[in-house]
Amino acid sequence: MQPHDQTEIGTSPAPGQAALAQSNSDRLLLTAEEVSAVTGYVKPALQVRELHKQGFIRARVNVRNEVILERAYFDAICRGVAVATQAAPERPRIVPPLRRAA
Repeated sequence: MQPHDQTEIGTSPAPGQAALAQSNSDRLLLTAEEVSAVTGYVKPALQVRELHKQGFIRARVNVRNEVILERAYFDAICRGVAVATQAAPERPRIVPPLRRAA
């Protein structure tokens, strides 16, 4: 009987773990480690302030005190692509009625 080659055992992920093995580029949001690497800070408030200074105005902190920054937005800003933001709807112009001359 030959010994098993250890490199062959367990090389393919289990069916349920295939989705967990996704790379960071597949995630919707930047991870805490990525945000820390970009900003150089650990505290979320300082991270958001630094991200805003760098032009990432959509960065924010959620209720769990985590920095939220969408990966697609981050990549677009890094590439220099203009990102459309929702502008405030234009308010209707109110024109006062004209008065008749006396």
